Amino acid sequence: MDRMKVSVSTLFAAVALAAGGAAQAAACSVSGTLTSAALGTMSTADATLSLNGDAATDSDACNLSDEGSGGNTSGTLLGNYYSPTYGTGAFTELTPGTVVNGITFTSITYDSTAGTWDFTWSGGPASLDLALAIHAADRTGSFLFDDRGLVADASGSGTWEIHWLNNGNQTPGFSNFSFWARTGSGDVPVPPPIPVPGTALLLGLGLAALGARARMGRS
Repeated sequence: MDRMKVSVSTLFAAVALAAGGAAQAAACSVSGTLTSAALGTMSTADATLSLNGDAATDSDACNLSDEGSGGNTSGTLLGNYYSPTYGTGAFTELTPGTVVNGITFTSITYDSTAGTWDFTWSGGPASLDLALAIHAADRTGSFLFDDRGLVADASGSGTWEIHWLNNGNQTPGFSNFSFWARTGSGDVPVPPPIPVPGTALLLGLGLAALGARARMGRS
């Protein structure tokens, strides 16, 4: 009986874990003339990012669009897809030497066969919104990594998969890759709290010193 209870408990735990993992992947949005049918099984789990050697995480949001030149995206279009939920403003396309929020991207590489990408940077730390854009079948699937913290002088890597569909309802072949960034909303300066107790203490000490000096002058 005890073994059965343990087995049943283990089964429920496994089911719960699987359900939790599945719940983490979210569906993507569509833009332009596309309908949701074009998404196929595309989801936020189709692109991952690892920063500074940490464990890889799924993208936070994704979009499929046929807007732009031949379905290629732009920084303005990407900004529109993910605003205002994940911040505002256009993205800057990244090439070696591009600087965004004090971060200089020093190398950007990808392997379309393996579906992997890597990049390095100097400067930092800073918070950036990063976007990966994959062009295939006259449409671009983009993946947003919101407010990612980049430490100074480090690297990142990730993966991607194409699961959206072309006009023939088939998974298209890879066409081209682009990488984008903008300043993350995590870098919006927050006014520091006013140290009221400390200010009152200093003021009190100052008044006490003035009083002591006045008494010494009268004696």
